[in-house]
Amino acid sequence: MTEGPSRDTASALVVAEKPGAKIFPGIEEHLEKLAGFFLAQTRYLVEGHAMLQSQQEGQSNAQSAALMADQGSTETCIKQLMDQQLAIAGQFQEELMATQSAIYEQLMAMQAQAGEQIKKSVTEKLFDALREMQSNRVNLLETQLAAKMNDIFQILTSRIQQLVEEQTA
Repeated sequence: MTEGPSRDTASALVVAEKPGAKIFPGIEEHLEKLAGFFLAQTRYLVEGHAMLQSQQEGQSNAQSAALMADQGSTETCIKQLMDQQLAIAGQFQEELMATQSAIYEQLMAMQAQAGEQIKKSVTEKLFDALREMQSNRVNLLETQLAAKMNDIFQILTSRIQQLVEEQTA
């Protein structure tokens, strides 16, 4: 900067070379220092901005890579969960079919047992009804036989009495 004004400070010097600038002695040097200070600060800010942007890009790339890795891991986990769900669903279906089959077999056995019980009950009731009918018929026959025997006995008694009267007369 000792060789003369730099290209960056040229615009500040143009202002300083105007006739009003001669009123203040040393203003050119002061303006040059001020312009140099602002340029240094601007460069510092530009470098800081570039560094922050680079850091943000690096962080963004790292986050993107982490998200991609997480996505792959998540997809693997989802596939494993789906495989587990399919296995559980298959096992559940097999158990459901086995339970349904066992219930059907029990129902058939119960129906057969109920059928046998009904058959036995009907047979017993028919046998009891037949026995009662036979008992009633035996009672009726006994009553009829007793009545006929009584009638025959009376006829016989009356005939014997008639014969006795004929013989005694």
